[in-house]
Amino acid sequence: MRTKNFCYEAGSIDALIDFSSFKEEKHLLVQIFCGQSKEVLQRLSQTILERLPYAICIGTTTDGEIYGESITTSRSVISISVFQNTSIQTAFANDGDSFQCGMHIASKLITPTTKLLILFSDGTKMNAEKFLKGVEAFNATVPICGGMAGDNGKFEQTYISSQNTLLSEGVVGVSLNSDILHVATDYKFDWKPIGLKHTVTKVKDNRVYLIDNMKASSFYDKYLGSDFSQIEFPLILEKNGITMARAVIAKHEDGSFSYSGNLDEGDEVRIGFGDAESLMRDPIEVLENLHTINIESFYIFSCMARRRFMPFLIKLGIGSFSKIAPAAGFFTYSEFYHHKGSNKLLNQTLTVVALSESTKPLRALEIFPKEEPKKNTSYSKAIQSLTHLIEQSARDYDEQSKRLEAQMNYSENLLASHKQFLRYTVHEMNTPLSVIMSNIELHEMEFGRSVYLENIEVAVKKYFFRCTMI
Repeated sequence: MRTKNFCYEAGSIDALIDFSSFKEEKHLLVQIFCGQSKEVLQRLSQTILERLPYAICIGTTTDGEIYGESITTSRSVISISVFQNTSIQTAFANDGDSFQCGMHIASKLITPTTKLLILFSDGTKMNAEKFLKGVEAFNATVPICGGMAGDNGKFEQTYISSQNTLLSEGVVGVSLNSDILHVATDYKFDWKPIGLKHTVTKVKDNRVYLIDNMKASSFYDKYLGSDFSQIEFPLILEKNGITMARAVIAKHEDGSFSYSGNLDEGDEVRIGFGDAESLMRDPIEVLENLHTINIESFYIFSCMARRRFMPFLIKLGIGSFSKIAPAAGFFTYSEFYHHKGSNKLLNQTLTVVALSESTKPLRALEIFPKEEPKKNTSYSKAIQSLTHLIEQSARDYDEQSKRLEAQMNYSENLLASHKQFLRYTVHEMNTPLSVIMSNIELHEMEFGRSVYLENIEVAVKKYFFRCTMI
């Protein structure tokens, strides 16, 4: 297979793409990552399908586009992949129920030879977690990739397309079906939790009402202030062995917040922050799954928060892929990922798909020397230092919390042992004292009352009374 990527800004698309070089190809996949408008997305789709009527074309609006080693905004990236031994199917679904939407599109796309599903959903109306569970309910073995459409951070209206069909809600997708296609997927998560664990105490799907029995708005006011960055400081939790984030996407008048994915009552969460040191690590080194095939193309789906948090660091990481193979993708409102038979909705991640139809022996990926940012060097160092300070402070806090917890456990155990000792002692004392009281009563029955024995009886009764208070 081979992939050619193009970056469109304005004007005639024919001046940008030589369509004649693709006309003889039978298996064409065109992906449009549109950072412009729905009109541009629709026009690009129509024009491409007119020029390449046998192509399969899907598209999405974005919060930024990935074009080789470049990151763009308010442009459109067109990725054309040519396959030799892979058939391609496309479908769309816009059922009102998100779970059924997943079941529906999976039933349309999955075949016995499906190696990968590429899925784009709308970014504002779809409950993507339920959607992915619908796909999983139909087939839990096929890898997935893609993400939720963006609208340049407005969270108002996103669009997706399949062939000439443009949707404002629902999902579009393609399946890659082949006996020889090799697919490798991996993800990179560079956000770390800090501070105390908190418990989600009232939630419905992705709308959280209470955290630690506080209104969600009050919780954020307490820890981040009222003017916090809602996408850069997500809640972090761990489920089924995967650490994932949930970012705020909407605030409501009742003080509740909507998140980019579902949460459950009782979930333990911590506030997360972007780790600059981790962000600066070369993803090719970190993403070990990518080293298992001879890569011919990359599709990249990355969270919008990564682009907005530290753009110059993100650009360095993205650039590593295009040195190995053509790379294209977009910045999403959430990423889709498959892990050990389960579909996951991720945030704050860089998800990568590597594809190859090559039958050659596996060759090692070349790790290129790490580039240093030419600009913002002092800022980069300051961010690294701040990150290190936050991490070390968090570690110190955790250690102090563990010591305090250990001391509290020791004190509680000591107190429990002390109470048990007193109860045992009282029990051992009660037996002889009961014998003494019985003998005093027998003595009084035979010889009458005695001042000395009355004093003994009063003392014994006082002791009994005190024992009942322990």
